[in-house]
Amino acid sequence: MTPTAKECDVLILGAGMAGGSLARQLKLAHPELAVIVVDKKAEFDYWIGESTVEAWEDYATRTLKLGPYLNCHHMQKHGLRFWFDSKEKDLPLAKMSEFGRSWYHPLTARQIDRAKFDRDLCEMNRKMGVEVLLDTKVLGGAKTFKDHIRLDGKNGHEVDTSAGTIKCKWIVDCTGRSSPLVQMLDLADEPGHPAGSYWARYSNCRNVDDLGPEAWKDRINHTERWTSTNHFMYRGYWIWVIPVTDDIISIGVVFHHDIAPMSFKNGAELEAFFRSHAAVNEIMGNAPETVDFFALKQIARISKQHFSAEDRWALSGMSGTFLDPIGSTGCWLYAEANRFAGHLIKADLYDHDAVAGRRLAKHFNLMARARFTALREVFGQTYDLYGSFDTWMPMQAGRLAAYFNRDLNDHLTDHAYFLNKIHDHGDDCGCSVEGILDTTAPLRQGLIRISREMRDYLDKRDLYNQNNAGQWEAMERWESRPSIQAKWRKPRDLEVEAGVDLETYEMAFSFLLGRMAQIEGIAFDDARFEQVFRRDFAAKQSLSDALTALRAS
Repeated sequence: MTPTAKECDVLILGAGMAGGSLARQLKLAHPELAVIVVDKKAEFDYWIGESTVEAWEDYATRTLKLGPYLNCHHMQKHGLRFWFDSKEKDLPLAKMSEFGRSWYHPLTARQIDRAKFDRDLCEMNRKMGVEVLLDTKVLGGAKTFKDHIRLDGKNGHEVDTSAGTIKCKWIVDCTGRSSPLVQMLDLADEPGHPAGSYWARYSNCRNVDDLGPEAWKDRINHTERWTSTNHFMYRGYWIWVIPVTDDIISIGVVFHHDIAPMSFKNGAELEAFFRSHAAVNEIMGNAPETVDFFALKQIARISKQHFSAEDRWALSGMSGTFLDPIGSTGCWLYAEANRFAGHLIKADLYDHDAVAGRRLAKHFNLMARARFTALREVFGQTYDLYGSFDTWMPMQAGRLAAYFNRDLNDHLTDHAYFLNKIHDHGDDCGCSVEGILDTTAPLRQGLIRISREMRDYLDKRDLYNQNNAGQWEAMERWESRPSIQAKWRKPRDLEVEAGVDLETYEMAFSFLLGRMAQIEGIAFDDARFEQVFRRDFAAKQSLSDALTALRAS
């Protein structure tokens, strides 16, 4: 054992985006708290997590006080943008069907240069009194971490590192996929999402906004598609294009092993794959320069447990959970995990309330599992819908509306509704993952059901890709309509949220039914839709039944 070198209140393993953010969060809330961060990296480089969402921006600006820094150093993101291609993958960008924003959203998100952000955050943390030890390893390995991480919730943990043994009251593991705590405590669970990813960064590529005519630019009011997280959607896989700096872009593919298995040995093979897609080939241009190349054969992960109040440990970032890069949900989940860890540490070290800590940890674990389960249903189990404008656009539009209706406002109100419910619950309250999911399940399951019905309908007619050229749908009417915006930063009301969900479902059902009616040559308008649509999730009305009613009317 190395000699005890340091002591602290909180030891954070991992100095990246999740760990560095948590260190700043804790020091801002409790300046006197002794926080040490260790990381095996000697310096920071590019990594996944460039694309953020509004929930992370809220965390970064209100909780971490990083608003001025972000405005000066990282670009404003122009939302998620989805593109759809022909079966032959030969459509130029301006001909592809598109689902995206036509104007900047009232709530901001960012495209992050991870190398710069992590490096800057490290220095900001040091200036405010956080001790950051880079090039410092936790000793041991998968079979020997238990010898070097001695957990003792009552008397204090001891962690052997290459800089000496560190004693701490709390330990938070933000190291990512190699998490020592997950390995030592056997916390890795089966994620149920067989997907992998390959990606690279390139300089000297072409600007997306230069690749279409004036009318194409007019429809988004000459805002910048380049600053969007651009998703190119195919059955069983999707390709991202994300700006990192003014000259470097990240291009990657995420694929479902059972639907579209892939394998690339090196960056040259990956580039050849990207160039087999006409639109991505356009973006890459004639002389891109490869910056790096990465691969993850299995991207999803979920831990059996994320928080322990009694044993004084927590997981955040990819140590705890990660589903898929689509939708940029990773940053949202670790922002939530960091806030939850902060509540647990406060209940323990400042409020000295073991009962509250135990109740918080129980429900935070349920929420972490529920978030992952819901996202897996929407993203992990719908890769068969990805490649068709007619199946994925309304599905993703409904998912975005649900996020802005429920999930985002949970963050904007500091989880007040959830925390108040925990306060009223005893240790034997009987809460479950299924119970937490109950409020969001009707819309999510309804969208999946009718989107899959549409997929089957199109497949039987060989029309899966037919609407992938020439279509344009603006996101605004889905994600920021007045009924959604009116609720932001206001106390949550589940009845109001349920009403907005039903409104969203009606919009998706109308789009799909209208498309079927168009294919069948049946007259369709709002009045005829009103006659056949049943406003009831429980009715589980099928598109085919509604189409039959339309045909008969």
